[in-house]
Amino acid sequence: GQKNTLFIGMQLLMALSPAEMRSVLAHEFGHLSKNHSKFSGWIYRVRQSWNRVMLAFGSSSSFGAKLMRRFFDWDAPTFSAYSFALARNNEYEADKISAELTSPKIAARALINVHVNAPYIDQHFWDEYFIKADTSSAPEKAPFEALADFLKSSPLSREKMLHFLKQEMQVETHYSDTHPALKERISGLTDQAIIPKAFETSAAEAFLGKQYPQVLKDFDKQWIENNLERWKSRFEYVQQNQALLARHENSDISELNDD
Repeated sequence: GQKNTLFIGMQLLMALSPAEMRSVLAHEFGHLSKNHSKFSGWIYRVRQSWNRVMLAFGSSSSFGAKLMRRFFDWDAPTFSAYSFALARNNEYEADKISAELTSPKIAARALINVHVNAPYIDQHFWDEYFIKADTSSAPEKAPFEALADFLKSSPLSREKMLHFLKQEMQVETHYSDTHPALKERISGLTDQAIIPKAFETSAAEAFLGKQYPQVLKDFDKQWIENNLERWKSRFEYVQQNQALLARHENSDISELNDD
Protein backbone atom coordinates (compact mmCIF):
# COMPACT_ATOMS: atom_id res chain seq x y z
CA GLY A 1 0.00 0.00 0.00
CA GLN A 2 0.84 3.68 -0.26
CA LYS A 3 2.04 5.52 2.82
CA ASN A 4 2.32 9.31 2.82
CA THR A 5 4.23 11.36 5.36
CA LEU A 6 3.56 15.08 5.73
CA PHE A 7 6.34 17.22 7.22
CA ILE A 8 5.21 20.47 8.85
CA GLY A 9 7.68 23.28 9.42
CA MET A 10 7.93 24.48 13.00
CA GLN A 11 8.21 28.11 11.86
CA LEU A 12 4.96 27.75 9.90
CA LEU A 13 3.19 26.42 12.99
CA MET A 14 4.48 29.38 14.97
CA ALA A 15 3.44 31.96 12.36
CA LEU A 16 -0.14 30.84 11.67
CA SER A 17 -3.30 30.73 13.75
CA PRO A 18 -4.87 27.31 14.47
CA ALA A 19 -7.63 27.94 11.91
CA GLU A 20 -5.12 29.00 9.24
CA MET A 21 -2.95 25.96 9.92
CA ARG A 22 -5.97 23.67 9.57
CA SER A 23 -6.54 25.27 6.18
CA VAL A 24 -2.93 24.53 5.15
CA LEU A 25 -3.31 20.92 6.32
CA ALA A 26 -6.60 20.62 4.43
CA HIS A 27 -4.83 21.84 1.27
CA GLU A 28 -2.09 19.21 1.61
CA PHE A 29 -4.53 16.43 2.42
CA GLY A 30 -6.57 17.62 -0.56
CA HIS A 31 -3.60 16.75 -2.79
CA LEU A 32 -3.52 13.23 -1.39
CA SER A 33 -7.23 12.53 -1.00
CA LYS A 34 -9.49 10.53 -3.29
CA ASN A 35 -11.50 13.72 -3.75
CA HIS A 36 -8.58 14.93 -5.79
CA SER A 37 -9.08 11.88 -8.07
CA LYS A 38 -6.80 8.87 -7.89
CA PHE A 39 -5.02 9.85 -11.08
CA SER A 40 -4.31 13.42 -9.95
CA GLY A 41 -3.16 12.13 -6.57
CA TRP A 42 -0.87 9.67 -8.33
CA ILE A 43 0.60 12.44 -10.49
CA TYR A 44 1.24 14.54 -7.38
CA ARG A 45 2.96 11.65 -5.57
CA VAL A 46 5.12 10.72 -8.55
CA ARG A 47 6.31 14.31 -9.08
CA GLN A 48 7.22 14.60 -5.39
CA SER A 49 8.86 11.16 -5.30
CA TRP A 50 10.97 11.79 -8.39
CA ASN A 51 12.21 15.07 -6.97
CA ARG A 52 13.45 13.21 -3.89
CA VAL A 53 14.97 10.38 -5.94
CA MET A 54 16.82 12.79 -8.24
CA LEU A 55 18.14 14.67 -5.22
CA ALA A 56 19.42 11.42 -3.70
CA PHE A 57 21.13 10.22 -6.89
CA GLY A 58 22.57 13.67 -7.51
CA SER A 59 24.76 13.36 -4.41
CA SER A 60 26.04 9.83 -5.22
CA SER A 61 29.03 8.99 -7.43
CA SER A 62 28.43 5.22 -7.74
CA PHE A 63 28.14 3.52 -11.15
CA GLY A 64 24.52 2.57 -10.50
CA ALA A 65 23.66 6.12 -9.54
CA LYS A 66 25.20 7.40 -12.78
CA LEU A 67 23.04 5.01 -14.82
CA MET A 68 19.93 6.08 -12.90
CA ARG A 69 20.82 9.75 -13.40
CA ARG A 70 20.96 9.20 -17.17
CA PHE A 71 17.48 7.69 -17.06
CA PHE A 72 16.05 10.41 -14.85
CA ASP A 73 17.74 13.19 -16.83
CA TRP A 74 15.77 11.96 -19.85
CA ASP A 75 12.52 10.77 -18.30
CA ALA A 76 11.84 13.15 -15.40
CA PRO A 77 11.77 16.41 -17.44
CA THR A 78 9.49 14.74 -20.00
CA PHE A 79 7.09 13.53 -17.33
CA SER A 80 7.24 16.89 -15.58
CA ALA A 81 6.40 18.79 -18.78
CA TYR A 82 3.48 16.53 -19.71
CA SER A 83 2.01 16.63 -16.20
CA PHE A 84 2.62 20.35 -15.59
CA ALA A 85 -0.87 21.60 -16.49
CA LEU A 86 -2.53 18.95 -14.35
CA ALA A 87 -0.17 19.73 -11.45
CA ARG A 88 -1.08 23.44 -11.61
CA ASN A 89 -4.79 22.60 -11.75
CA ASN A 90 -4.25 20.41 -8.67
CA GLU A 91 -3.24 23.50 -6.69
CA TYR A 92 -6.57 25.17 -7.43
CA GLU A 93 -8.38 21.94 -6.56
CA ALA A 94 -6.51 21.62 -3.25
CA ASP A 95 -7.34 25.27 -2.46
CA LYS A 96 -11.01 24.49 -3.14
CA ILE A 97 -10.92 21.51 -0.77
CA SER A 98 -9.21 23.68 1.86
CA ALA A 99 -12.00 26.27 1.54
CA GLU A 100 -14.69 23.59 1.83
CA LEU A 101 -13.18 22.12 4.99
CA THR A 102 -12.56 25.51 6.65
CA SER A 103 -13.97 28.53 4.77
CA PRO A 104 -12.96 30.65 1.77
CA LYS A 105 -11.95 33.52 4.07
CA ILE A 106 -9.79 31.33 6.30
CA ALA A 107 -8.17 29.65 3.29
CA ALA A 108 -7.41 33.08 1.79
CA ARG A 109 -6.01 34.39 5.10
CA ALA A 110 -3.79 31.33 5.39
CA LEU A 111 -2.41 31.83 1.87
CA ILE A 112 -1.72 35.51 2.52
CA ASN A 113 -0.07 34.82 5.87
CA VAL A 114 2.17 32.15 4.37
CA HIS A 115 3.32 34.55 1.65
CA VAL A 116 3.81 37.68 3.79
CA ASN A 117 5.16 36.14 7.00
CA ALA A 118 8.04 34.37 5.26
CA PRO A 119 9.78 37.54 3.97
CA TYR A 120 8.96 39.39 7.20
CA ILE A 121 10.55 36.71 9.38
CA ASP A 122 13.50 36.34 7.00
CA GLN A 123 14.28 40.06 6.91
CA HIS A 124 13.47 41.07 10.47
CA PHE A 125 14.45 37.95 12.41
CA TRP A 126 16.76 35.52 10.60
CA ASP A 127 18.92 38.17 8.89
CA GLU A 128 19.44 39.95 12.22
CA TYR A 129 19.97 36.65 14.03
CA PHE A 130 22.70 35.40 11.69
CA ILE A 131 24.54 38.73 11.46
CA LYS A 132 25.40 38.28 15.14
CA ALA A 133 27.80 35.49 14.13
CA ASP A 134 30.13 38.28 12.98
CA THR A 135 30.53 39.56 16.55
CA SER A 136 29.77 36.61 18.83
CA SER A 137 31.37 33.15 18.94
CA ALA A 138 28.05 31.50 19.87
CA PRO A 139 24.37 32.48 19.64
CA GLU A 140 23.20 34.54 22.60
CA LYS A 141 19.85 32.77 22.44
CA ALA A 142 18.78 29.55 20.74
CA PRO A 143 16.94 30.31 17.47
CA PHE A 144 13.47 28.84 18.00
CA GLU A 145 13.16 30.25 21.49
CA ALA A 146 14.28 33.60 20.07
CA LEU A 147 11.81 33.30 17.17
CA ALA A 148 8.96 32.61 19.59
CA ASP A 149 9.87 35.75 21.55
CA PHE A 150 10.17 37.76 18.32
CA LEU A 151 6.72 36.75 17.06
CA LYS A 152 5.17 37.69 20.40
CA SER A 153 7.01 40.98 20.87
CA SER A 154 7.16 42.11 17.23
CA PRO A 155 4.10 40.76 15.40
CA LEU A 156 3.64 41.72 11.79
CA SER A 157 2.03 45.17 11.84
CA ARG A 158 -0.81 46.13 9.50
CA GLU A 159 1.52 48.57 7.72
CA LYS A 160 4.15 45.91 7.02
CA MET A 161 1.43 43.38 6.20
CA LEU A 162 0.07 45.68 3.48
CA HIS A 163 3.62 46.38 2.24
CA PHE A 164 4.50 42.71 1.76
CA LEU A 165 1.01 41.90 0.47
CA LYS A 166 1.25 44.61 -2.19
CA GLN A 167 4.56 43.12 -3.34
CA GLU A 168 3.16 39.60 -3.49
CA MET A 169 0.01 40.66 -5.33
CA GLN A 170 2.17 42.17 -8.09
CA VAL A 171 3.86 38.83 -8.78
CA GLU A 172 2.64 37.11 -11.94
CA THR A 173 2.31 33.35 -12.33
CA HIS A 174 5.53 32.01 -13.85
CA TYR A 175 5.44 29.41 -16.60
CA SER A 176 7.96 27.22 -14.72
CA ASP A 177 6.06 27.12 -11.40
CA THR A 178 3.17 24.75 -10.79
CA HIS A 179 1.95 27.03 -7.98
CA PRO A 180 -0.16 29.91 -9.35
CA ALA A 181 0.62 33.42 -8.13
CA LEU A 182 -1.01 34.52 -4.88
CA LYS A 183 -3.47 36.93 -6.54
CA GLU A 184 -4.81 34.17 -8.78
CA ARG A 185 -5.23 31.74 -5.90
CA ILE A 186 -7.00 34.38 -3.80
CA SER A 187 -9.35 35.30 -6.65
CA GLY A 188 -10.15 31.61 -7.02
CA LEU A 189 -11.32 31.53 -3.40
CA THR A 190 -13.14 34.83 -2.84
CA ASP A 191 -13.87 38.19 -4.43
CA GLN A 192 -13.63 39.99 -1.10
CA ALA A 193 -10.63 41.92 0.20
CA ILE A 194 -8.98 39.77 2.86
CA ILE A 195 -6.53 41.00 5.50
CA PRO A 196 -5.31 38.41 8.05
CA LYS A 197 -6.25 39.09 11.66
CA ALA A 198 -3.88 39.19 14.63
CA PHE A 199 -4.13 36.17 16.93
CA GLU A 200 -3.12 35.48 20.53
CA THR A 201 -2.46 31.73 20.25
CA SER A 202 -0.39 30.24 17.44
CA ALA A 203 -1.04 26.87 15.84
CA ALA A 204 2.13 25.58 17.53
CA GLU A 205 0.83 26.52 20.97
CA ALA A 206 -2.67 25.17 20.27
CA PHE A 207 -1.64 21.89 18.64
CA LEU A 208 1.32 21.03 20.90
CA GLY A 209 -0.22 22.28 24.15
CA LYS A 210 1.94 21.61 27.20
CA GLN A 211 4.59 19.98 25.00
CA TYR A 212 5.23 23.24 23.13
CA PRO A 213 8.10 24.52 25.36
CA GLN A 214 9.84 21.13 25.25
CA VAL A 215 9.47 20.88 21.47
CA LEU A 216 11.13 24.30 21.13
CA LYS A 217 13.99 23.09 23.32
CA ASP A 218 14.38 19.93 21.24
CA PHE A 219 14.46 21.92 18.00
CA ASP A 220 16.99 24.34 19.50
CA LYS A 221 19.20 21.52 20.75
CA GLN A 222 19.25 19.90 17.31
CA TRP A 223 19.89 23.24 15.58
CA ILE A 224 22.83 24.05 17.87
CA GLU A 225 24.33 20.58 17.31
CA ASN A 226 24.05 20.99 13.54
CA ASN A 227 25.17 24.62 13.22
CA LEU A 228 27.41 25.66 16.11
CA GLU A 229 30.66 24.78 14.31
CA ARG A 230 29.66 26.76 11.23
CA TRP A 231 28.69 29.67 13.48
CA LYS A 232 32.14 29.57 15.12
CA SER A 233 33.83 29.34 11.72
CA ARG A 234 32.00 32.45 10.55
CA PHE A 235 33.00 34.32 13.72
CA GLU A 236 36.68 33.35 13.34
CA TYR A 237 36.64 34.26 9.64
CA VAL A 238 35.27 37.73 10.36
CA GLN A 239 37.66 38.37 13.25
CA GLN A 240 40.71 37.32 11.20
CA ASN A 241 39.73 39.50 8.28
CA GLN A 242 38.94 42.49 10.46
CA ALA A 243 42.42 42.15 11.97
CA LEU A 244 43.90 41.90 8.47
CA LEU A 245 42.05 45.02 7.35
CA ALA A 246 43.14 46.89 10.46
CA ARG A 247 46.82 46.08 9.78
CA HIS A 248 46.56 47.47 6.25
CA GLU A 249 44.19 50.34 6.95
CA ASN A 250 46.78 52.98 6.17
CA SER A 251 48.65 51.05 3.48
CA ASP A 252 49.27 52.42 0.03
CA ILE A 253 46.95 50.44 -2.27
CA SER A 254 49.68 50.23 -4.90
CA GLU A 255 51.87 48.30 -2.43
CA LEU A 256 49.24 45.60 -1.75
CA ASN A 257 49.07 42.35 -3.68
CA ASP A 258 45.80 40.64 -4.60
CA ASP A 259 45.69 38.59 -1.36
